[in-house]
Amino acid sequence: GIYLADVLACEASEAGVALRGATARMIRDGRLAEAVKGVKLAGELLELLGRVDAVAGDFQWDNATARCRDGAAGLVPVTTGAPHLRLAPVEIESEVS
Repeated sequence: GIYLADVLACEASEAGVALRGATARMIRDGRLAEAVKGVKLAGELLELLGRVDAVAGDFQWDNATARCRDGAAGLVPVTTGAPHLRLAPVEIESEVS
């Protein structure tokens, strides 16, 4: 599997969503292994959510300052937070570094 952490970007379109990971590592024998670059998880949102088969109890807010463009309001502050999720099966795009 692949451990994807720290979402770098999220793109939404009529076709679905795509999440690009800032940090990703292979999982081998239950342990984090080599780094993977260029990881993108993409698909139709409800289909991806339907693939969640495990949710950890480690929810935390990300205190990093981020901004999102909101039409006439311009840039507005936002925050993110989520527990670890496991999606199975799921296809990803990546390059092994």
